[in-house]
Amino acid sequence: MKIKTSYLIYAVIATVFAGLSMVTDIFEKGNFEAIFSNLGMIIGLSILAYILITMAKSFIDLVINELKN
Repeated sequence: MKIKTSYLIYAVIATVFAGLSMVTDIFEKGNFEAIFSNLGMIIGLSILAYILITMAKSFIDLVINELKN
């Protein structure tokens, strides 16, 4: 019984390492670094645009309130 359990453990370990190897190969062959870099840049620019729009809205509201008074 111990032999079968050890074979099962070896099979699980080998499957995990084979899966990791496949994922590594996919990421090496694909151009994922550039994709994630561009994705990060897009997210950063979106956050910056949101902050600038919010600041502009606040400034416009401040100017409108000053003109009303």
